[in-house]
Amino acid sequence: MKYRIGQKVRLLHDSGEGVITSLIDKYHVEVDLGDDFPIDVHVNEIVPVDSSEKAYIAPVSEEEPETLVMGPNLLDFSLTVNRKGDKEFEIHVINPERTDILFTCYTQDRRKFEGLAAGKLFSGEAELVLTCSEKALMAIKGFYIQIINYTEGKGHPHYPLTVELPWNRGKINKPSVFIRPLGKEGWIFSLREDPLRKEIKKIDDSEFIRIVQQDQPKPRPTPEVDLHIEKLVKNPHEMKIADMLKTQTNLVEKTLSDALVENYASVVFIHGIGQGKLKKEVHSILRRTPSVKSFEQADPKKYGNGATIVYFR
Repeated sequence: MKYRIGQKVRLLHDSGEGVITSLIDKYHVEVDLGDDFPIDVHVNEIVPVDSSEKAYIAPVSEEEPETLVMGPNLLDFSLTVNRKGDKEFEIHVINPERTDILFTCYTQDRRKFEGLAAGKLFSGEAELVLTCSEKALMAIKGFYIQIINYTEGKGHPHYPLTVELPWNRGKINKPSVFIRPLGKEGWIFSLREDPLRKEIKKIDDSEFIRIVQQDQPKPRPTPEVDLHIEKLVKNPHEMKIADMLKTQTNLVEKTLSDALVENYASVVFIHGIGQGKLKKEVHSILRRTPSVKSFEQADPKKYGNGATIVYFR
Protein backbone atom coordinates (compact mmCIF):
# COMPACT_ATOMS: atom_id res chain seq x y z
CA MET A 1 0.00 0.00 0.00
CA LYS A 2 1.45 3.39 -0.99
CA TYR A 3 0.62 6.21 1.39
CA ARG A 4 0.65 9.92 0.70
CA ILE A 5 1.18 13.04 2.75
CA GLY A 6 -2.22 14.32 3.84
CA GLN A 7 -3.91 10.90 3.68
CA LYS A 8 -6.26 10.03 6.54
CA VAL A 9 -5.43 6.77 8.32
CA ARG A 10 -6.59 4.74 11.33
CA LEU A 11 -4.30 3.02 13.84
CA LEU A 12 -4.76 -0.76 13.89
CA HIS A 13 -3.68 -1.52 17.45
CA ASP A 14 -4.75 1.69 19.14
CA SER A 15 -7.67 4.06 19.05
CA GLY A 16 -7.59 7.17 16.97
CA GLU A 17 -7.41 8.51 13.46
CA GLY A 18 -4.91 10.92 11.99
CA VAL A 19 -3.31 12.41 8.91
CA ILE A 20 0.05 11.44 7.42
CA THR A 21 2.38 14.44 7.71
CA SER A 22 5.66 12.91 6.51
CA LEU A 23 6.95 9.86 4.63
CA ILE A 24 10.01 8.81 6.63
CA ASP A 25 11.14 5.85 4.53
CA LYS A 26 9.72 2.84 2.70
CA TYR A 27 8.25 1.33 5.86
CA HIS A 28 7.55 4.24 8.22
CA VAL A 29 5.35 7.32 8.13
CA GLU A 30 4.67 10.20 10.51
CA VAL A 31 1.04 10.53 11.64
CA ASP A 32 -0.55 13.54 13.37
CA LEU A 33 -3.41 12.41 15.60
CA GLY A 34 -4.65 15.96 16.07
CA ASP A 35 -2.53 16.95 19.06
CA ASP A 36 0.34 18.55 17.07
CA PHE A 37 2.69 15.81 18.28
CA PRO A 38 3.16 13.49 15.24
CA ILE A 39 4.25 9.92 15.91
CA ASP A 40 6.31 7.53 13.76
CA VAL A 41 4.45 4.34 12.87
CA HIS A 42 5.11 1.29 10.68
CA VAL A 43 2.94 1.10 7.57
CA ASN A 44 1.64 -2.29 8.77
CA GLU A 45 0.17 -0.57 11.83
CA ILE A 46 -2.22 1.71 9.91
CA VAL A 47 -5.03 1.42 7.37
CA PRO A 48 -6.57 4.10 5.16
CA VAL A 49 -9.82 5.55 6.46
CA ASP A 50 -11.12 5.30 2.91
CA SER A 51 -9.04 3.40 0.32
CA SER A 52 -10.47 5.54 -2.47
CA GLU A 53 -9.60 8.76 -0.73
CA LYS A 54 -7.36 11.20 -2.58
CA ALA A 55 -4.56 13.19 -0.99
CA TYR A 56 -5.96 15.87 1.28
CA ILE A 57 -4.93 19.05 -0.49
CA ALA A 58 -6.83 22.30 -0.42
CA PRO A 59 -7.47 23.88 -3.82
CA VAL A 60 -5.28 26.78 -4.83
CA SER A 61 -8.30 28.69 -6.14
CA GLU A 62 -11.81 28.03 -7.34
CA GLU A 63 -10.78 28.66 -10.93
CA GLU A 64 -7.81 26.31 -10.87
CA PRO A 65 -7.99 23.43 -8.35
CA GLU A 66 -4.72 21.88 -7.18
CA THR A 67 -3.86 18.72 -9.11
CA LEU A 68 -0.56 17.74 -7.53
CA VAL A 69 -0.60 14.52 -5.56
CA MET A 70 1.46 14.57 -2.39
CA GLY A 71 3.66 11.48 -2.29
CA PRO A 72 7.23 10.22 -1.94
CA ASN A 73 8.25 12.41 -4.89
CA LEU A 74 6.51 15.54 -3.72
CA LEU A 75 8.72 18.13 -5.34
CA ASP A 76 8.09 19.83 -8.63
CA PHE A 77 11.23 21.91 -8.23
CA SER A 78 11.96 23.37 -11.67
CA LEU A 79 14.63 25.12 -13.68
CA THR A 80 13.35 27.77 -16.07
CA VAL A 81 14.91 29.62 -18.99
CA ASN A 82 13.52 32.89 -20.34
CA ARG A 83 14.73 35.60 -22.69
CA LYS A 84 16.03 38.90 -21.32
CA GLY A 85 16.09 41.21 -24.29
CA ASP A 86 17.09 39.96 -27.73
CA LYS A 87 20.31 38.08 -27.00
CA GLU A 88 20.35 37.41 -23.28
CA PHE A 89 18.77 34.68 -21.18
CA GLU A 90 17.90 34.34 -17.52
CA ILE A 91 17.89 31.02 -15.70
CA HIS A 92 15.90 30.59 -12.48
CA VAL A 93 15.16 27.79 -10.07
CA ILE A 94 11.55 27.75 -8.86
CA ASN A 95 10.05 26.03 -5.82
CA PRO A 96 6.25 25.93 -6.26
CA GLU A 97 5.64 23.36 -3.52
CA ARG A 98 4.79 23.63 0.16
CA THR A 99 8.14 22.54 1.52
CA ASP A 100 11.31 24.62 1.59
CA ILE A 101 14.37 23.63 -0.44
CA LEU A 102 18.10 23.46 0.04
CA PHE A 103 19.78 23.31 -3.35
CA THR A 104 23.04 23.50 -5.28
CA CYS A 105 23.23 24.21 -9.01
CA TYR A 106 26.21 23.63 -11.33
CA THR A 107 26.76 23.92 -15.05
CA GLN A 108 28.68 21.22 -16.90
CA ASP A 109 30.97 21.86 -19.86
CA ARG A 110 32.33 18.52 -21.02
CA ARG A 111 33.72 17.10 -17.74
CA LYS A 112 34.21 20.42 -16.00
CA PHE A 113 31.68 21.60 -13.40
CA GLU A 114 31.20 25.22 -12.39
CA GLY A 115 29.09 26.23 -9.41
CA LEU A 116 26.26 28.67 -10.15
CA ALA A 117 24.32 29.03 -6.93
CA ALA A 118 23.46 27.32 -3.66
CA GLY A 119 21.20 28.11 -0.77
CA LYS A 120 17.73 28.02 0.70
CA LEU A 121 14.65 28.51 -1.44
CA PHE A 122 11.41 28.98 0.46
CA SER A 123 8.09 27.59 -0.69
CA GLY A 124 6.70 29.59 -3.60
CA GLU A 125 9.95 31.44 -4.33
CA ALA A 126 12.13 31.73 -7.43
CA GLU A 127 15.82 32.58 -7.53
CA LEU A 128 17.93 33.83 -10.41
CA VAL A 129 21.02 31.63 -10.80
CA LEU A 130 22.46 32.81 -14.13
CA THR A 131 22.21 35.60 -16.71
CA CYS A 132 24.12 34.88 -19.91
CA SER A 133 24.30 35.43 -23.65
CA GLU A 134 22.82 32.96 -26.11
CA LYS A 135 26.34 31.88 -27.07
CA ALA A 136 27.24 31.15 -23.44
CA LEU A 137 23.97 29.27 -22.91
CA MET A 138 24.63 27.05 -25.91
CA ALA A 139 28.14 26.29 -24.65
CA ILE A 140 26.66 24.62 -21.58
CA LYS A 141 26.45 20.83 -21.87
CA GLY A 142 24.20 20.30 -18.90
CA PHE A 143 22.96 21.43 -15.51
CA TYR A 144 23.77 19.38 -12.40
CA ILE A 145 21.46 20.04 -9.45
CA GLN A 146 21.11 18.60 -5.94
CA ILE A 147 17.94 19.10 -3.91
CA ILE A 148 16.84 18.46 -0.33
CA ASN A 149 13.30 19.36 0.74
CA TYR A 150 12.62 20.03 4.41
CA THR A 151 10.34 21.71 6.92
CA GLU A 152 12.26 23.84 9.37
CA GLY A 153 12.15 22.48 12.89
CA LYS A 154 10.91 19.00 11.97
CA GLY A 155 11.50 16.13 9.58
CA HIS A 156 14.15 13.49 9.01
CA PRO A 157 17.60 13.63 7.38
CA HIS A 158 17.83 12.11 3.93
CA TYR A 159 20.14 12.04 0.93
CA PRO A 160 19.81 14.84 -1.63
CA LEU A 161 18.14 14.15 -4.94
CA THR A 162 20.73 14.53 -7.69
CA VAL A 163 19.49 15.45 -11.17
CA GLU A 164 21.46 15.96 -14.36
CA LEU A 165 19.72 17.97 -17.08
CA PRO A 166 21.53 17.57 -20.44
CA TRP A 167 21.45 20.75 -22.48
CA ASN A 168 21.48 21.66 -26.17
CA ARG A 169 19.91 24.19 -28.50
CA GLY A 170 16.85 22.00 -29.01
CA LYS A 171 15.71 22.70 -25.45
CA ILE A 172 14.53 26.20 -26.39
CA ASN A 173 13.38 25.40 -29.91
CA LYS A 174 10.13 24.13 -28.45
CA PRO A 175 7.20 26.52 -27.88
CA SER A 176 7.56 28.65 -24.76
CA VAL A 177 4.91 28.78 -22.01
CA PHE A 178 3.84 31.39 -19.49
CA ILE A 179 5.79 30.97 -16.24
CA ARG A 180 3.43 32.20 -13.56
CA PRO A 181 5.97 32.74 -10.71
CA LEU A 182 8.07 34.94 -13.02
CA GLY A 183 5.21 36.60 -14.90
CA LYS A 184 6.85 36.02 -18.29
CA GLU A 185 7.22 33.54 -21.14
CA GLY A 186 9.92 30.88 -21.06
CA TRP A 187 10.72 27.18 -20.86
CA ILE A 188 10.16 25.00 -17.79
CA PHE A 189 12.14 21.86 -16.94
CA SER A 190 10.77 19.86 -14.04
CA LEU A 191 13.58 18.42 -11.93
CA ARG A 192 11.50 15.89 -10.04
CA GLU A 193 8.36 14.15 -11.20
CA ASP A 194 5.77 12.39 -9.10
CA PRO A 195 4.88 9.06 -10.79
CA LEU A 196 1.35 9.38 -9.37
CA ARG A 197 0.90 12.59 -11.32
CA LYS A 198 0.27 10.55 -14.47
CA GLU A 199 -2.98 9.33 -12.91
CA ILE A 200 -4.16 12.89 -12.36
CA LYS A 201 -2.85 14.96 -15.24
CA LYS A 202 -0.84 14.28 -18.37
CA ILE A 203 2.02 16.70 -18.88
CA ASP A 204 2.35 18.05 -22.42
CA ASP A 205 5.85 17.25 -23.68
CA SER A 206 5.98 20.71 -25.25
CA GLU A 207 5.76 22.26 -21.76
CA PHE A 208 7.73 19.88 -19.59
CA ILE A 209 10.67 17.56 -20.14
CA ARG A 210 10.95 14.68 -17.74
CA ILE A 211 14.37 14.39 -16.16
CA VAL A 212 15.19 10.84 -15.12
CA GLN A 213 17.76 10.46 -12.42
CA GLN A 214 20.70 8.67 -13.97
CA ASP A 215 22.44 5.74 -12.37
CA GLN A 216 25.75 6.53 -10.78
CA PRO A 217 28.58 5.83 -13.23
CA LYS A 218 30.72 2.76 -12.61
CA PRO A 219 34.12 3.30 -10.98
CA ARG A 220 36.78 4.02 -13.59
CA PRO A 221 40.31 2.63 -13.94
CA THR A 222 42.81 4.09 -11.51
CA PRO A 223 44.40 7.20 -13.07
CA GLU A 224 48.06 8.09 -12.52
CA VAL A 225 49.13 11.66 -11.75
CA ASP A 226 52.84 12.38 -12.21
CA LEU A 227 53.88 15.19 -9.86
CA HIS A 228 57.45 15.58 -11.15
CA ILE A 229 57.79 19.30 -11.77
CA GLU A 230 59.33 18.84 -15.23
CA LYS A 231 56.06 17.17 -16.26
CA LEU A 232 53.99 20.13 -15.10
CA VAL A 233 55.80 23.27 -16.32
CA LYS A 234 58.00 24.19 -19.27
CA ASN A 235 60.87 25.88 -17.41
CA PRO A 236 61.08 24.42 -13.90
CA HIS A 237 64.66 25.64 -13.47
CA GLU A 238 63.35 29.21 -13.44
CA MET A 239 61.03 28.54 -10.48
CA LYS A 240 61.65 28.87 -6.78
CA ILE A 241 61.40 25.71 -4.66
CA ALA A 242 58.33 27.05 -2.87
CA ASP A 243 56.58 27.78 -6.19
CA MET A 244 57.36 24.29 -7.45
CA LEU A 245 55.85 22.74 -4.34
CA LYS A 246 52.79 24.98 -4.61
CA THR A 247 52.25 23.91 -8.24
CA GLN A 248 52.50 20.25 -7.28
CA THR A 249 50.18 20.46 -4.27
CA ASN A 250 47.62 22.47 -6.26
CA LEU A 251 47.50 19.62 -8.77
CA VAL A 252 46.98 17.13 -5.92
CA GLU A 253 44.01 19.11 -4.57
CA LYS A 254 42.48 19.55 -8.03
CA THR A 255 42.87 15.82 -8.75
CA LEU A 256 41.11 14.91 -5.50
CA SER A 257 38.22 17.22 -6.38
CA ASP A 258 37.97 15.88 -9.94
CA ALA A 259 38.15 12.28 -8.71
CA LEU A 260 35.12 12.86 -6.50
CA VAL A 261 33.08 14.33 -9.37
CA GLU A 262 34.21 11.62 -11.81
CA ASN A 263 33.49 8.83 -9.29
CA TYR A 264 36.98 7.35 -9.28
CA ALA A 265 37.55 4.55 -6.80
CA SER A 266 41.27 5.32 -6.49
CA VAL A 267 44.11 7.42 -7.90
CA VAL A 268 47.91 7.11 -7.89
CA PHE A 269 50.17 10.09 -7.19
CA ILE A 270 53.75 9.65 -8.47
CA HIS A 271 55.81 11.93 -6.24
CA GLY A 272 59.23 10.31 -6.47
CA ILE A 273 61.65 9.82 -3.56
CA GLY A 274 64.02 12.79 -3.34
CA GLN A 275 64.17 14.29 0.15
CA GLY A 276 60.61 13.25 0.90
CA LYS A 277 59.21 16.77 1.23
CA LEU A 278 56.67 16.41 -1.62
CA LYS A 279 55.57 13.03 -0.33
CA LYS A 280 55.04 14.52 3.13
CA GLU A 281 52.94 17.38 1.69
CA VAL A 282 50.84 14.96 -0.39
CA HIS A 283 50.12 12.77 2.63
CA SER A 284 49.22 15.84 4.69
CA ILE A 285 46.62 16.86 2.09
CA LEU A 286 45.21 13.33 1.94
CA ARG A 287 44.77 13.17 5.72
CA ARG A 288 42.58 16.28 5.78
CA THR A 289 40.48 15.41 2.72
CA PRO A 290 37.07 13.96 3.81
CA SER A 291 36.54 11.98 0.59
CA VAL A 292 39.76 10.00 1.11
CA LYS A 293 39.12 6.65 2.74
CA SER A 294 42.76 5.52 2.98
CA PHE A 295 46.12 5.68 1.22
CA GLU A 296 49.26 3.58 1.08
CA GLN A 297 52.41 2.99 -0.93
CA ALA A 298 51.54 2.09 -4.52
CA ASP A 299 52.80 -1.12 -6.13
CA PRO A 300 56.61 -1.08 -5.54
CA LYS A 301 57.18 -3.38 -8.52
CA LYS A 302 55.76 -0.70 -10.79
CA TYR A 303 56.59 2.55 -8.98
CA GLY A 304 59.40 1.66 -6.60
CA ASN A 305 59.05 3.72 -3.41
CA GLY A 306 57.96 6.88 -5.22
CA ALA A 307 54.17 6.66 -5.44
CA THR A 308 51.08 6.65 -3.23
CA ILE A 309 47.72 5.10 -4.08
CA VAL A 310 44.61 6.77 -2.67
CA TYR A 311 41.24 5.07 -2.09
CA PHE A 312 38.02 7.09 -1.92
CA ARG A 313 34.92 6.59 0.18
